Parts: sequence; C-alpha cells; structure tokens
Amino acid sequence: MIQTVRNILVLLSLAAACGSGSAMHAQSQSYPQLDPNLLVPQASQASTLQKKNNKKKKRAQSQDRELLLAGHTIPVAPLGFAPPAEHYLTHHIAQMSLDFLDEDHLLFTFRVPGLIPRPVAGGQIPPYERHIRAVVVQISTGQTQAEDLWTLHDTDRYLWMLGDGRFLLRDGNLLRVGDASLRLRPFLRFPGPIDTIETDPFDHFLVADTEEQSTQQVKKRPSLLSATGSVTEPPPTDFLVRVIDLATRKVVLFSHTEGVIHLPLSENGYYQIQRSEGLNWMVSYSDLQGQGMPYWQIESVCMPPLDPVAPGLVLATPCGDDGSRALVMLSRATKSVLWHVNIPATSVWPVLARSASGLRIARATLELSQPVTAGNPIDPEDIRGQKVAVYNTADGVMEFVVDADPPLDAGGNFALSPSSRRVVVLRQGSLHVFDLPAPPPLPQPPSAEKSGKLPSTK
Repeated sequence: MIQTVRNILVLLSLAAACGSGSAMHAQSQSYPQLDPNLLVPQASQASTLQKKNNKKKKRAQSQDRELLLAGHTIPVAPLGFAPPAEHYLTHHIAQMSLDFLDEDHLLFTFRVPGLIPRPVAGGQIPPYERHIRAVVVQISTGQTQAEDLWTLHDTDRYLWMLGDGRFLLRDGNLLRVGDASLRLRPFLRFPGPIDTIETDPFDHFLVADTEEQSTQQVKKRPSLLSATGSVTEPPPTDFLVRVIDLATRKVVLFSHTEGVIHLPLSENGYYQIQRSEGLNWMVSYSDLQGQGMPYWQIESVCMPPLDPVAPGLVLATPCGDDGSRALVMLSRATKSVLWHVNIPATSVWPVLARSASGLRIARATLELSQPVTAGNPIDPEDIRGQKVAVYNTADGVMEFVVDADPPLDAGGNFALSPSSRRVVVLRQGSLHVFDLPAPPPLPQPPSAEKSGKLPSTK
C-alpha cells in the first residue's frame, strides 16, 4: 500500500519537474508531540412609487460602492516599510508577506534593507542574513499591536498562515509557530533545507518538500588531478516529501521523489493529474492509502496546476496554445465543472490565495504589454503592473479587481480575510482594506451519488 503511494508521488514529481525543534528523520517512527451600476428599466409611465423605490435602490448601491472604494487605509512608511528595488522583479525573491490574523488584525512583514556583509578574517564571507520586520496592525484603529525583527538566512518564502491567528515561520530547515503576540516557538526541524510548504484547506495537514543528504555510501572515483589518485564524490541529495498531521506533528505519509513536487492535499487525500490522450489530462482523487478514482478530463497544452480551495472543490488552470489560461472550478461531489473563466496570455506568474472559509479566492498576476512565448521571454520593461482579482468560489464571479503597487512576482502584497468579506492590497504607499459584499454559499453535495460519463472541460 505504501509502495503504491510512493509510486504515485514519484509520478507527480516527474510530471511537476512544480518540538520542539528536535531533528526529524524520515526513517524514524518517533516524532515530537504538539501540545454594477444600478440598471433601472426606463419606463415613461413609471409610477411615483416606483420612482421613489428606484431612487432609494440607486442611493443604497452608490453608498455600497463608495464603501467598497474607501475602506480602510493604513500608510506603511510609518511602519518602516520601503518599496523593494525594481531590479529584484523577475527574480522571485520573497520580499514581504501580508496576511489576516482575524477580521480586524493584519500581520505585515517585510525585508529591512541592510549593508552587504564584508569578508571576515581569512577572506571568508559570513553566512547570508537578512532582517525581516514583523508588525501586527489593528485595521479599525491603524495602531500597531506588536512588532519584532527576525533574522532569516535565504530569500525564499518564509511565512504561511495556519488559521486561528497562528502562522508558520521558516528559516532554512527550521519551522517555528507564532501568533498575534509574535512570540515564536520551535515546531519542527528537518534534516535538510525546506523547499516548499503547503497546507490543506482545513489546515489539518502540512506538506513539506525537503532536500536532504542521501544515506547512500559515499563513493570514490579515479582522478588524475588528485595526489591520491582518487577523489571522493559529494554525497547525493535526496528529495523527500512528507505529509504531517499539524495537531500531533506526526508523519502520516512519506516518500522519496525525483524533485520538488506540488501535492494538492485536501481532506484525507490528494488530487493527481496524468496525461490521457492527445491534449487531454485525467484528474483523480486518492486517499492517503493510495486508493483513488478518476473524476474529470481536462484539455490543456500544459500540465494544469491543481489547487484545492474548499472541501471537494479544486481549481484547475489549463493553458491554450496561444499562451492564455483558464480558471476551471471542479466539484468532486457532482463530478462536474462549476464554472470556467478565461485569462489572457498577458497575465502571467499567478499567485493564488484562498480565504479560510473557502468562499472566495484571490489571484494576483503580472500584466504584460505582450504575451510570453518561447522566443519572447519576459522582459522587465514589458511589465505594466500587477492586478489582484477576487472571485467567488461558488460561481466564479469576479467581485473585485484592483492594481497592486509595487508589483511583486513572489506575492506577499495582498490577502483575503478568513470570512472572505475583506481584501487587503498594498498600493500607493498604503495598505488598502476593502470591504466586500457577502459571498454566495458553497454548493451543497447532491443527496444521491451521480454516475455516468466523466465530465470534460471542453
């Protein structure tokens, strides 16, 4: 059974080619415990009462739009934030993070510029360090509630929300857990650097991809350049993926892979995608024991990424031969496509965020002056800005869209609140918090299981 899961994960890695601080070893079985505009029909003989009602509706909707445009504005310069230099764009360096701790509190973290380290005695360069300032801000008052300065040692993404006002902070191979007070506690330490971290929509499980030194015996090979006639090869690197129960910090699934993979975990299983015939891809769902079944067939010229957004709902992003994309929401309960939205080829490098309630998703993309092709790669001069769009999970309606400024290719400049009723975006030197109308509820599963031909997104 475990071998079946291992084979599936290896196949995913080939397709993607995408504590209390105690050491965690893959082979060990002992792990630490965790404690629109209003449209009124034009009628020449409308009654006085109808006219009054129309005026009231128009006034109310106008006020709603003003509220949506106004919201709350929190200047970021007083918090110590300075925009990243433009030359960092297209390098995918994580410069900042922006998240809701709850409906009225934001966690805003950002890199603090510093001096380039100079060689120390012996000409050695000291280990890379960067300082991240963390600030908790109350939206209703704009006041700082807590602040801290963190020292990190690489340029990759470093923060993930866990729900209930908690977050994970990564530094190298170490994960720490924090809350609104910014107090940090050791959570897990891995034997090697962490490449990616993902959580399921319920925040019950964590998926960690790591690079670790292989346990294979180091070999020696002949060499004419060595005084001993041989040279010791560096130990090979193993790529490993672990699924960890966040409540107990126990590993529930583990496998060696061929590289860093994206494992779309949801509930007690995960989605996987395999090429079918021609441009068709088959999407399946498997439990953690490796038992699965096919659900949908998608047409795409590339392998479509899969992102779980709510229980039984997964977002697929197929691509066309002209470089365009599409957002396709799939329902596992009905084995159907809920909605389909086309994305132009000039919107690239998406960063996706989902609300804790799963009722909305937000998607940020860099907007280009021309499509990207194999012979026309991205040029920083082609970047016109960055757009943040908010969609309802239930019907795919774009409820809100705004420009983010400055544009960031690694994300961290927008967030959705847990209830999906608020979105915050960094623009024009401030954190702009927009209040959104109530989202529609998620579709309810049918009372009886549907059967028949597999649905297609064609």
